[in-house]
Amino acid sequence: MNRRESRVALASPLRCAVSRCAAQMVHAADGVQVMPEVSVTGTLEKELLKERPAAAVHSSWSLKPLWCALPFVLLPCALHAATPTMHGEAAHPSMDAGVARGVLSLDVYANGNTVDVLTGERSAAAAPATLWHRRSIDGGINWSQPARVDEGLPTPHEPQRSNDPQIAADGRNLIAVWGSAGRGFRGAGPMVAAVSSDGGRTWRRGANPADDDRHDGHAFSDLTARNGRFHLTWLDSRGGAQGVRYARSDDRGASWSMNTTVKSGSCECCWNTLLPARGRSMYLLFRNKAPRDMGLAMSRDEGASWKTQGAVGVFNWQIEACPHTGGALALTGQGPLERLHAVVWTGKSEIRGLHFLTSVDAGSTWISGVRLGGEYAQRADLAARGDELVAVWDESVGQHAAVFVARSRNSGKEWSKPLKLSSENANGIYPRVVAASSNILVLWTEASATESSKLRMVLLK
Repeated sequence: MNRRESRVALASPLRCAVSRCAAQMVHAADGVQVMPEVSVTGTLEKELLKERPAAAVHSSWSLKPLWCALPFVLLPCALHAATPTMHGEAAHPSMDAGVARGVLSLDVYANGNTVDVLTGERSAAAAPATLWHRRSIDGGINWSQPARVDEGLPTPHEPQRSNDPQIAADGRNLIAVWGSAGRGFRGAGPMVAAVSSDGGRTWRRGANPADDDRHDGHAFSDLTARNGRFHLTWLDSRGGAQGVRYARSDDRGASWSMNTTVKSGSCECCWNTLLPARGRSMYLLFRNKAPRDMGLAMSRDEGASWKTQGAVGVFNWQIEACPHTGGALALTGQGPLERLHAVVWTGKSEIRGLHFLTSVDAGSTWISGVRLGGEYAQRADLAARGDELVAVWDESVGQHAAVFVARSRNSGKEWSKPLKLSSENANGIYPRVVAASSNILVLWTEASATESSKLRMVLLK
């Protein structure tokens, strides 16, 4: 189980061309079955666009050739955007180059074989950002037509990786949350929520989760759902200091509970992570302010009350700056064998990088595990299915940022050798991973000197 869970709902899938190339399978020398490259830029691309209103079709949307392999399946997806770099200068995984157009942000939510993806997109440098939802009911193989989420609602304010608009689903009910313009830092403003009751086909405005009536910035949120309830955490500066807030909706976004302050002083701009656990329990991972180590809070009553558990990895990293890097949580095992796992990053010089840790006592204490990647591995995500864990992260490799994946079949005791997923001569950043029933889906955004930013997806069997 990972942090993005919900029940399934039905949507109209777009059929990919995988079955058309099944008869053309060839065997590589290492025994892996590899499908030859197949062009799908003709009929399939027309099928994708034909039912979409002309005003809603991005000029940047295109489909790349389909390539399939076991155990990794690269899906056809190219939502172009630009992450430009100056000649001779590469994007480092610790900071993004400015995104002018294409895919600006990405969130993904999965349960069973239903996967929901929310992307922030811009068709041109001067165009406003827009939000689009896509749903798969077969673990990421086929996808519904893109549906505009923010039509007629306040425009998303600077959606970007690390501050991505969020989505969660409970059956056919979905909620999306993003920040609008206001009077806060860099023009940040209040949250906006949109709700859907038909599996994401149509959207309307929901209630504002924040109850402080402020217009100076609500951001770095995470959203999840369980048993008909939606749970949301975010950062805002009510009371004069940035802190971790929480709210719950019991009526699918029509209203939200009184806000709870989980941590009154936190890092200013690192994303938070919510993870539903056994029964009515829930975990919340955030970055502390002094020191800038990751912290954990736990609720045993569906978010009605919270208790901080201490640091997740005691690195004692002292710095007066925000690293724009959160962490990830996942659970393996059941009952007395349940294990809570975390991937956290520290910038402390002698131990800089990503650290995998495990707790056998609900986060009260942590057992240090392996380092994932090298010194410049930074933004990571984690998913679990049974006793299997999959970790993904980005890392500087030469002149580019690359996305890597590693797997453990025994709850993190042993890990495979990292495998690079992103393209050569491109910058792959901020990967996400979710576990569906039939596949594990890895997503990230990628750009190069000649191509704008696009969404990339890989299926792991």
